[in-house]
Amino acid sequence: CPGRPADRLVVTPREPVVPFGGSTELNCSLACAGGKVEWRGLDTALGTISSFSTHSILHIRHATVATEGMKICQGSCHGQHYQKTATLRVYALPDTLRLEAAPHILRPGHPANLNCLAMHLYPITGVVLTWYRGHQVVENTDFDAEDTDEELYNIVSTLSVNGTEVAEGVEFRCEVTLHVGQETFTRVASLVASANAVMEQPAAVVTSTGSPSTARLMATTALPPGPSVPTDDPTTAREPNTGTTLDLAAVTNSPSTE
Repeated sequence: CPGRPADRLVVTPREPVVPFGGSTELNCSLACAGGKVEWRGLDTALGTISSFSTHSILHIRHATVATEGMKICQGSCHGQHYQKTATLRVYALPDTLRLEAAPHILRPGHPANLNCLAMHLYPITGVVLTWYRGHQVVENTDFDAEDTDEELYNIVSTLSVNGTEVAEGVEFRCEVTLHVGQETFTRVASLVASANAVMEQPAAVVTSTGSPSTARLMATTALPPGPSVPTDDPTTAREPNTGTTLDLAAVTNSPSTE
């Protein structure tokens, strides 16, 4: 048969990347009639093994940080011994980021602090955080990290902007990129400055799992003095294409006799 005997032992995939809590399978095969192949080592206790005459499968389920590392497969064929390895990597990245402003809205001409929070990240060494003002990169890539009970990390980064940087329609983005082996994962969240927004309640969290997203805060306003409005009568806020307005349902009440 063509090829050297050592080429007969094949491990796939060689560098698997598995999400935290996810599953994968590593296959080790040996093209040898009457040969033997099996996964070896203490790490195999973190998975289950299915062995056959020509191949062995290592099943990884509910991967944790402790699951990652080198996996060893050994084979023998007519007195010849072979060995190959696979390096398994585990990563964790939230589906969304939290981007909040203090105060709760971005108003043109007003300074603010923007807080970008990413929960349950791993590995922390592969994390890069970048701030953007429009399409311009802001020179602030610092973040604070704290570990959790599952050996994952929560990170937070704060960007302080002055009033001259906050203009109508300007978008601020927080981008978190995670590099794991040959894989790259990105999450983005954004906030847009708007003069039409009135701070009546906390701003909604704006998130995106793939590409940068834009969200404008809804405007709210209080009813003018006058007859009381029943609490079960809904008020609907809508944002048309030409700007943010508020449509109020007409309410009529008879004057009180008291």
